Amino acid sequence: MTKEDAMTKQQLMNELEQLRDQVLQFKKLEKELMTTEQVLRCAEEQWRRLFEDAQHGILVLDAETGQVKEANPHFLAMLGYSKGEVIGKNLFDLDCFIDVEKNKAAFKELKVKGHCHLDNVPLETRTGLRLDIEIDSKVCAVTDNKIIHCNFHDNTERNSNEREIRLIATHDSLTGLPNRILFLDRAHIAVLHAQRRKKMVALVSLDLDKFSSVNETLGNDLGNKLLKAVAERFTGLLRKSDTIARVGGDEFAMVLPELEHMEDVIKIADKLVDAFRQQFMVNGRRVIVTISAGVAVYPADGKDPETLLNCADKLMYNVRSQGSNSYKMSQMITP
Repeated sequence: MTKEDAMTKQQLMNELEQLRDQVLQFKKLEKELMTTEQVLRCAEEQWRRLFEDAQHGILVLDAETGQVKEANPHFLAMLGYSKGEVIGKNLFDLDCFIDVEKNKAAFKELKVKGHCHLDNVPLETRTGLRLDIEIDSKVCAVTDNKIIHCNFHDNTERNSNEREIRLIATHDSLTGLPNRILFLDRAHIAVLHAQRRKKMVALVSLDLDKFSSVNETLGNDLGNKLLKAVAERFTGLLRKSDTIARVGGDEFAMVLPELEHMEDVIKIADKLVDAFRQQFMVNGRRVIVTISAGVAVYPADGKDPETLLNCADKLMYNVRSQGSNSYKMSQMITP
């Protein structure tokens, strides 16, 4: 073998070795690519399962147009839609969105800020049921496109339970009127407003005369119905800004805010006492129950609700000791 042949052979062997290295590299890259594809498929499957099995509604929207690209089963079931009725539609063309203008404003804010949170958004199902929905939305970049990922949480039951708890805590279970807690809260607010606006507030303490004898002679059931009728009569006599509360068994109290003159207080007190000189019809029985009332006025009789109510209570007990069926104010002689 000549020297030139030996050099050619060595060169071919080197090139063959390089090819072998390249083949190995290609095989390695192929294996890595397969692994990457497997990871991507696995991640896609995991995302799909999270999307499909999520226990809250999910919508995927086009960030520019608001067009629905994806909707998960929980969203569809929650509102009663089929997938074909949602995909490809503009979000605000869906009948479930009641306050369209407010939601369009939120969509504009989302496009500017990239995220948006809304509480108690009213949505309506296909059957007409009203839902309280919490919506979290975020703009996300996917390849060269932008999408909006929206999470819908149904808080209807939770909100209903919270409202019921607040109602129990602040209202009388028999009459539905505010209780002492809510009464004092509204009285406090009324006094604060009166301080700023230089007006008067009247707190009225009311007691049903000889109500115990009604229970004794006619029974508790009729007595309870009478209390409900009393509450309705009180409510019908007052302005929308006034508050009537049941603060004890047969004890009631009122907040009368935004009063200009003492004559206004006297007119209301006269009207209350006169209204209860008229009979009630309860279970076919005619029942007459009158009231004794004490009226305390801010700022003359006190500067806070507790002081005013204490003054009104004393005036009311004074009326009862003198024969009942009337009212008394510290600013005037009882009529």
